[in-house]
Amino acid sequence: MIRLSQRRLEWVGGRGGEPLIVKIEDLRCVSLAERPVWEALLVGILLAGGFALGPPWAIRLLLGGLILLSLIACFAQKRYALRLQLRSGQVLEVALGTGTKRAAQTERVRSVWATLSTELRSLGVARLEPPTT
Repeated sequence: MIRLSQRRLEWVGGRGGEPLIVKIEDLRCVSLAERPVWEALLVGILLAGGFALGPPWAIRLLLGGLILLSLIACFAQKRYALRLQLRSGQVLEVALGTGTKRAAQTERVRSVWATLSTELRSLGVARLEPPTT
């Protein structure tokens, strides 16, 4: 959950997590960070190792399909985070979610970003636009 007041930005994560509290006066700029889900490639690398061992053709076909699925899982989705750059130079990231381009989760992330960035701009915090993809 993200909360914004005129003095601070708060992010409260999962159960029992410590809230991240940043004073507005300490923020230099904010941006929405987007990146592929690189973690999905780890599975593909492990499967490629099995593929390289030269199993029978039926198993190679199965491993090849699974490797392809890991590539699709990596590049068809994006991981979104709110990147906060402080005046001290420190950069903090708050994970907002993962989703495909048209997924409901992605729409919620973009909606949160649109609202939050507008409000932060009105409080004097610079906004960096995310790269267009």
